[in-house]
Amino acid sequence: MLACHFAQGSLTLTSAELAVDYGRGGGDIDSVTASGDVVITRTGTPPDVARAPRATDTPGSGKIVMTGGVTLTRAGHTLRGERLDYTVATGQAVLTG
Repeated sequence: MLACHFAQGSLTLTSAELAVDYGRGGGDIDSVTASGDVVITRTGTPPDVARAPRATDTPGSGKIVMTGGVTLTRAGHTLRGERLDYTVATGQAVLTG
């Protein structure tokens, strides 16, 4: 199975499907919606790996929202929830559900 890849700074998103919304005028990316075994990897200290069935990245906001049974692994610890709000620049993660 081929995978789709999307990179933004120190973050890489891989998924089975990827839809990009360029918004008005077709210039900047408004949002990227990934589905099907979504994996987000962020290099840094600590490195993060998050997995979920679906994710939406809005590059203008610097945030990614993952939904549908999320697993976040950071510094050897694994957390699970239904929704992850992730700030790309800082690595701040808020897991709920």
